[in-house]
Amino acid sequence: SYIVQGLRYNRLKNSKLILSNMAITFTNYVSSNNYADFQSLNFNYQYIKTLGNNYNDPTINMRTKMHITSNDEIPMFAIKYLGGDDFVRGYEAKTSLNHIDVIEKLKFNNYIFTSIQFEIPWFEINSYKTNILFFADQAIGSNRYNSYDSTNRVIGYGFGYNLITKNNMQFDIHVGLNKYHNQVIHFMVKKNV
Repeated sequence: SYIVQGLRYNRLKNSKLILSNMAITFTNYVSSNNYADFQSLNFNYQYIKTLGNNYNDPTINMRTKMHITSNDEIPMFAIKYLGGDDFVRGYEAKTSLNHIDVIEKLKFNNYIFTSIQFEIPWFEINSYKTNILFFADQAIGSNRYNSYDSTNRVIGYGFGYNLITKNNMQFDIHVGLNKYHNQVIHFMVKKNV
């Protein structure tokens, strides 16, 4: 087992038509038995810009995530999976459900992830509003923090729909696609959007 210590920095900038959020987290894992200690550094950045002068104009949403660990070998609980709702859409979060050619490209100690999403307002009624969206996600992983192989890059893309209630709950349905001809439906619920 491990004792976990962490430090987090968060910066939020919110103006009428632009939202940006950056978070940096450093975590120290100290082993209480014979396993090696290790550290991790996480960087998350999100930038949302409305492409017009009104809040109901189309928006572009860009996200970047980076995760770096100090050791080449880390415990299973610390390994990161690059597929699923919060990462590269078009791939299942459970790696064994993906195409056999990509299974080993979806779990690593370290990764760099980027996403771009274009949202177009569809309609708005008193209690909710809806958007149609198109996205492209990609990530590259490595078990060594200083060595990345471009053959370990995965790309997903697709389209979707979201519904935002007057209570600021968001329900998303995305259809993710990839070059292995997989189609994955992602369903997400987010609070306070």
